Amino acid sequence: METQTIKMNIAPSSDNGHFVEGKNVQVVNLDKINETYVVTGKSTLTTGNHTSLEMEETCIVTCQQVYDPLKGVFEKSRD
Repeated sequence: METQTIKMNIAPSSDNGHFVEGKNVQVVNLDKINETYVVTGKSTLTTGNHTSLEMEETCIVTCQQVYDPLKGVFEKSRD
């Protein structure tokens, strides 16, 4: 089996992007609007404005939701 290294932006709405990097990693987009992905395989989540995160197992990655008390709703967190 051939080994492939991928680098995929899983937060296109982010100013800096959030990239999953690894060999033989599978990334499945579950929800394009909320930017929710399933990442299978050992990988690293990197970005310019946060600490890198080592992911050893299958993970679900989604954008952080924050509560706006003035609007009374949850919204996608912004950089």
